[in-house]
Amino acid sequence: MKTKDYSHYIGQKFGRLLITGIIQNSERDKKRKRLRTIVSTICNCGNKTNTRIESVLSGRTKSCGCLLRETAKITKTTHGKSNLLRYTKVYKCWQNLKFQCEHETKHKSKLGMLSKRWKSFNNFLSDMGQPPTNDHKLGRLDPFKPYCKTNCCWMLDKEIQERRTNVVKEYSLLFKLFHNFRTRLIDTGRNI
Repeated sequence: MKTKDYSHYIGQKFGRLLITGIIQNSERDKKRKRLRTIVSTICNCGNKTNTRIESVLSGRTKSCGCLLRETAKITKTTHGKSNLLRYTKVYKCWQNLKFQCEHETKHKSKLGMLSKRWKSFNNFLSDMGQPPTNDHKLGRLDPFKPYCKTNCCWMLDKEIQERRTNVVKEYSLLFKLFHNFRTRLIDTGRNI
């Protein structure tokens, strides 16, 4: 069986692949029962690969696989703040907040307390920005109002605790005042 001579393609570039050598008839095609010609190539990224010359010449194979990874990264990226290896602090914060507000967890007081605008990470990021330091966490100014731009800011743990303590004191004072007022009304014979 006569084989084609592909030696004139050595040194030529197709896509990102530079053909550096030919490995004659090294792979047998099971369907057509003929020998395939494999070429050794170097990609722009530096990887060395062996591939079928027909795939390289037809344009089906354009790189060692780096082109596919690059285009997938570009087309699948929406905001660039998350990836499978490591989430950014802002993305983790938003993800945890969204989960706590949408699912019944130990944080029942947060259920349904996420503003509609913040269901999108891009909106959350544009409203809050990056935390000033890694020690800052998202805190609500009033814990009885929903998570939104006007009610949240980046705070340290100490500030969050102080705010919670102050709010509890304010509400307990209001409760005491209401209770005293109610008992006075009952003592005078009036009912609320």
